[in-house]
Amino acid sequence: MSDELKQLLKSSAKDEAAYRELVTVYDQLGSKLEQSQKNLWLLEQAIKNDYDSILITDLEMVDGGPKIVYVNEGFTKMTGYSREEVIGKTPRILQGPKTDKGTLEHLKQSLLDGHSFFGQAVNYRKDGSEFINQWDIHPIYDEHGELCYWVSYQHDITTKKRAEAMYVEQDADFDSMEELSKRTLIDFDPQGHVIYANKAFRALTGFAKEELSKMSIWDLINQRHAHTLKAQLASMNMPGELDTNRIKTVLIHKSGVPIQVEIKCHFHELTEGRLVRASIQNLSLQKRIVKTLSKRNINFSSLVEKNSDFTYNLKISSDGTVTCEWVSDSFIKVTGHDSDTILQRDSWLNLIHPEDVSVFENHLRAVFTGKSRVAEYRMIHAQGGVVKVIDYGKPIIDPRTGDVQSMSGAIMDVTKDREPSLS
Repeated sequence: MSDELKQLLKSSAKDEAAYRELVTVYDQLGSKLEQSQKNLWLLEQAIKNDYDSILITDLEMVDGGPKIVYVNEGFTKMTGYSREEVIGKTPRILQGPKTDKGTLEHLKQSLLDGHSFFGQAVNYRKDGSEFINQWDIHPIYDEHGELCYWVSYQHDITTKKRAEAMYVEQDADFDSMEELSKRTLIDFDPQGHVIYANKAFRALTGFAKEELSKMSIWDLINQRHAHTLKAQLASMNMPGELDTNRIKTVLIHKSGVPIQVEIKCHFHELTEGRLVRASIQNLSLQKRIVKTLSKRNINFSSLVEKNSDFTYNLKISSDGTVTCEWVSDSFIKVTGHDSDTILQRDSWLNLIHPEDVSVFENHLRAVFTGKSRVAEYRMIHAQGGVVKVIDYGKPIIDPRTGDVQSMSGAIMDVTKDREPSLS
């Protein structure tokens, strides 16, 4: 204890006995603080090889979101920000133009619901450089069982993603390779994140490429079977060890219908980790059920979805706001609008020609009552022109509740097929 501190304590004590008591209390608090700092250091040392960064926030969900209350040294190395620069700020400090807004919305809703969240998005360092940040966010409870903080374990997976992308491009350009496109294939990492799925897999499960990019393989498999497959994959140590093993499991179609399949997995070792390729054989007759369920629209829906210029997914919030969850890459080619611009609350209706808004709203209401429907209307091109489209919309049903949770649409640009007088 320094002489200055001793003098301060003496000046605060009414007598010698009180002074000695203050010294004892101070020493005890100092010991507890030293032990806490040591424990924190030990914790960081224990997990620093598993996580690049650790960030803890409070629960505040207004004025930009929860505030940062703690970051470890790994965070400062990964982002370039010092602790002093981020404490009291929100994680938005890491976001930028390419940060996926749909992922952020899912993250926000998970936190509001008190659930853990696993995801990834483009983030930005202090110097403005991009990196792909993978989060594993969990709640922290106090001794009374009350939620008090969120802890986010983070990885910079930029190099890993580049390696995976190079592998897919060089070794498995599924949709352009005839012999592979006849098979049902999906690539995912050991954590289950979907890296790529070919057309056959997307047709089998009913999910679009944009939807699968935000999902894990475990979201697609019956929960009971998922635990078994996880255990089998975790037990394999050598590349190719699962090559001769076939695993029978159940995939869940987007409509909720189960599909019995047999999966043949093969490991591929990349520079920055491992990739699992699964070849899937459909053992189920449930595909016929899926077709039967949509029989009354089968001819038109097949025509539109096969020849659609772009696809999209819309959701309606409790206050009636229409939000676009995702659009396919070809959206900008048809409308001239950047997809990031339209992934905003209530932005979709701004695309519709003012005279056709009521047509689209009737179309939207019908689909959200559970009916597949076709509508023709005009969209406003980014350059000010008009794009005439046919929209095949279908409801996405929550298999647990039977409620319509969103609307999926396939758009055909028919501008050249319509009379100029319609413009």
